[in-house]
Amino acid sequence: MKHLVKSSIVIISVIVLVACGASTKMLATWNNKELANNSYEKVAVVAVFKNTSNRYLTERAVVKNLVDANIKATATYEIFPFAGKVGKF
Repeated sequence: MKHLVKSSIVIISVIVLVACGASTKMLATWNNKELANNSYEKVAVVAVFKNTSNRYLTERAVVKNLVDANIKATATYEIFPFAGKVGKF
């Protein structure tokens, strides 16, 4: 009996959670035909964290994955090393 009650609670909870979810529907899209053929030579990876160590680690990991996929990328901490450190010097 306890098993039946627990499983019923779980099933009802799942149904309620699914029913409460919002549905999204794409009504229209737009793109600029003039910019359709642009290509980029390099991608800059930006990670926003309060902790600069997390920023460095995340940007480095994403850049490594992009480079492994033959995409030229650079971490923004290499370009802007003092970003987010206003007033700390």
